[in-house]
Amino acid sequence: MHRKIRRKIEKGRIVVIKWLRKGYKAIIAIIIVGLCLVPFIWNDWFFETHTTIAEKVTYVGAFIASILLATNAYLFYKRNNLMAKGQLDTRFKDAAILLAAGNMSSELSGIHALHQIAVEASQTKDQKNYVSVIKNILITFIKEKSVIEYKKDEAGKMLLDKVKAPIVDKAHNNKSQIVLQIIIDKLFKDENCEIYTEYPTDLSSTVLKEINFSNAKLQGANFDKALLQNANFSLAQLQNARFENAQLQNVRFASAQLQGAHFWNAQLQEASFGLRPQLRDANFTHAQLQNTNFFNAELKNASFAYAQLQNTNFTNAELQGVSFYSSVDIDKAFFDTPDWNEYTDFTKTVFENKTMDELAEIMGYPARAVL
Repeated sequence: MHRKIRRKIEKGRIVVIKWLRKGYKAIIAIIIVGLCLVPFIWNDWFFETHTTIAEKVTYVGAFIASILLATNAYLFYKRNNLMAKGQLDTRFKDAAILLAAGNMSSELSGIHALHQIAVEASQTKDQKNYVSVIKNILITFIKEKSVIEYKKDEAGKMLLDKVKAPIVDKAHNNKSQIVLQIIIDKLFKDENCEIYTEYPTDLSSTVLKEINFSNAKLQGANFDKALLQNANFSLAQLQNARFENAQLQNVRFASAQLQGAHFWNAQLQEASFGLRPQLRDANFTHAQLQNTNFFNAELKNASFAYAQLQNTNFTNAELQGVSFYSSVDIDKAFFDTPDWNEYTDFTKTVFENKTMDELAEIMGYPARAVL
């Protein structure tokens, strides 16, 4: 007999736990509070002394009815929420199938559908995880369509340059430019793109040719080992972005926000940072910067240590606190009336065939220079 009672109690306990896990805590709380208040409402201090029992029953009945209505409203909300979640799951699955269909019209439909789901999901706390999942899917889609082939020796071993970065043989993406641009627009330029900014942006090792990133929100984005040809980052927000070991050919950064960006060992060919780019604390260590334009750039505390600076243009750039430590071919760079101060560091910088007096005529006398 006692065992049967214990079993029933245990079953009841399990049912209560399941209810609590399913989100019925609020319902139970409302009922308990309501029942606790009934004796107080029934008491004479709540009513006037001449209140009849029938009137008391009416008041208490109305109170209990309000509790039941609140409970019913909560259940209705939960039921609708579950239905919406189920509909979102179905839409997500259909959109993912479209994206993987392999033809452009289906892919574009899938991109738009996934983005719309992310926008809707971002407005509800328990569905917000869709946003990060969708961002990862679209980024992965870009990466899968990008191919970078590295040079190898006869034994098949990957060839490295002098700072142990792999040497690119060729790179291409096998997807329409339209599809890739639409994804970039949705993730980083759309009016609702802010929903994605709290999640990481990993575009490393991608091939992006003639992509327009103008006005894009790319703070902290990772472009390590990427190949970017004829890309436009004008007015983009690239604070703390990483371009380490990247190849940037004819890339424009006009008026871009690049504070704290890293270009360590990057190859920048014909890149332009004109029209007052913000490059404070940027790192160009070991970067190859031939023919790169920093005209009128704000470069406070940036590092060009060991950088190759042939034909690099620093005309009118702000160079306070900049380090050119051991940089190469600086005598072949352009410094027309630069703005620097005593903290600009030229230690071990190579000024071939130039005396300090000649350098002073070209770019002003640096306070610290060891030739």
